[in-house]
Amino acid sequence: MNILVSAYACDPTRGGEFGNGWKYASNLQNDYSIWCLTTSEGKEGIEKNLEKLPPGQRSRLHIVYVDTYAWLLKWKEKSTMIGLYFHYTAWQYIAFRKAKKLTRHIDFDLVHHATYASLQQGSFLWKLKKRMIFGPVGGGQRSPRIFKKYFYSWWALEKVRDWIGYFFLNIWKIGAKNLKKADLVLVNNGDTYDLAKRYGAKNISYAPCVTLADDFGPGVIPVRARKETFRLLWVGRIIPRKGLRVVLEAFAQLDPQLPIELTIIGDGVLGSRVPGWLKELGIEQRVNWLGKRPLTEVREAYASHDAFIFCSLRESLAAQFIEAMSFGLPMIILNLHGAKTFIPADCAIKIDVTTLENTLSAIKDAMQELYSNETLRNELGQHSFTYAKKFTWHEKSKIINRYYRQLAEGSQVGHH
Repeated sequence: MNILVSAYACDPTRGGEFGNGWKYASNLQNDYSIWCLTTSEGKEGIEKNLEKLPPGQRSRLHIVYVDTYAWLLKWKEKSTMIGLYFHYTAWQYIAFRKAKKLTRHIDFDLVHHATYASLQQGSFLWKLKKRMIFGPVGGGQRSPRIFKKYFYSWWALEKVRDWIGYFFLNIWKIGAKNLKKADLVLVNNGDTYDLAKRYGAKNISYAPCVTLADDFGPGVIPVRARKETFRLLWVGRIIPRKGLRVVLEAFAQLDPQLPIELTIIGDGVLGSRVPGWLKELGIEQRVNWLGKRPLTEVREAYASHDAFIFCSLRESLAAQFIEAMSFGLPMIILNLHGAKTFIPADCAIKIDVTTLENTLSAIKDAMQELYSNETLRNELGQHSFTYAKKFTWHEKSKIINRYYRQLAEGSQVGHH
């Protein structure tokens, strides 16, 4: 079977979309040959990992590097949102032209657009008139307006993001055309499902964007003996949409006499504000900000803390949820987007977003509940530990490979 994979983001040395891109590219079964279209950005990591593949697999994986015009690359490297969007779109078109040339010599059984996971920007690969999988993608989720103040001046960028999405779906119509033509659209959350359906996708299935290495978590749930202090953990980039300030304001509502502490791991554009936030809220003595730490220390933190809290304001599906669950941590999360779609109620206390005051109060109550209710902690943690096993690449690849075979055979694929 010959498969063409489009993975703009592809680098085995990185996490997130780049790591996912490599997983799809190297998803070689005994009868697969894969041609992967990607940029040169991850070339060094790709070439090193190609050498690690067994000779038989290495001969069946063909990396095709595609790059854009130098001026577009410079625009992207300035880290402007519009520059990134249009560099990506230009790359998609150039990659399609390259793919069209490849089809003169290779009879592809199907094509798979893997990364970026953007529903709105779509892909040009439907023009090849081959059977096509698009996704998993997100893009339908929006930040609730009650959280506007937590974005500071970045709220304007949220609106720019919405406008660009509208442009690609309704004016340029790249994304809309792709949705109508794809044989299977895989989506990361219910908001994106609804958007894909609205724009004409004929076959939609849920598929999480997050995968863990099979050995990321421990083989058994770490023993968490009851200590004097109850330790909450937050892990992530300190950027507006990750909602750290929301968690801190809720934490500040706790009775300071309760032996509850919060550990923060991560940094980002709002990192410089964290000390000021802690002082303003009067919680400096109960919050420990460690900054950005290596993965080994993050894993140690998952093992040593009692519960995980992460209230992202806009998220396809946070990798941190699955990471924490793989260590058997009970969680406190907002009932939004990918968390609403994929995280069961028996794995976390899921906070419905209503008014800001009520939402913050509910987060505070959830912290107190986990602190005082050991039985609930153990139940949520056990369910989390079991459920996280569904998110390993071993499990996900079985589903993707089933889709590949169904498509190649001309069968109906996916489920609604």
